[in-house]
Amino acid sequence: MRLPGVRAPLVVLLAAAIGCGVSAPVAPRAALAPGGARSTAFAASGDVPTRVLASASAPVSASASASTSSVASASASVSTSGAASASAAPTRRKIAIGKGTKIALVGDSMVHAGLSQAFEKRITDAGGVFIHDSWASSKLRDWVESMRLPNMMFAKRPDAVFIVLGTNEVHYKAPHMAEDVRALVARLGTTPCVLLGPPVWDYQAGIVDALRDNAGHCAFVDATNLKIRRQKDGIHPSLEGGKAWTDAIFAETVE
Repeated sequence: MRLPGVRAPLVVLLAAAIGCGVSAPVAPRAALAPGGARSTAFAASGDVPTRVLASASAPVSASASASTSSVASASASVSTSGAASASAAPTRRKIAIGKGTKIALVGDSMVHAGLSQAFEKRITDAGGVFIHDSWASSKLRDWVESMRLPNMMFAKRPDAVFIVLGTNEVHYKAPHMAEDVRALVARLGTTPCVLLGPPVWDYQAGIVDALRDNAGHCAFVDATNLKIRRQKDGIHPSLEGGKAWTDAIFAETVE
């Protein structure tokens, strides 16, 4: 029976809509590649080994409740309700130095006080390229406010960076130390890095803690209790002291 004022085709359409649900086709989501841009390892080619010191979020998969497909995520797993879990904790691996690997050592006067000489030998003996920049009497805030580090990163493109700072802040604790360390690390982007605490000669008022606690994806090497030979000033290492310090650094951070 035809309802007055209503056309039959419309009734048929309404009945079809009530009788069965219609869902729109959903385009499949592309899986994300684990690691994202600039991963935590070198692109392995030739003699350059994969490795390194850096932060790495483990890839995890998420399954939709009504779908057989899964989406790989580089930083978080997504539940069926759409909630994301926290990223995996940073992991650090030792640096491997091979042919053409570019290693930078930057910081205060400690760079050229026996440290760079020993660094250069170890790196070039392994086939790597040594980059160094010493800013005498510099403090953390100097490097944060200056474009010196970003300019070096852009010009030299190091594969890993070692930073030695804190010598000129050993005996006092500035309220912005932690903030400065985090800002300095942020300027390195995702480049693998190592923060080197100063080889304390008597006592330290907080710089070592600031470096260690705010290193982020960088590794930290504590030289507070390192016994090394020093120059006449009793502060800077001698050539022998620089070699001993370098040996301790490489033992912790380099393959």
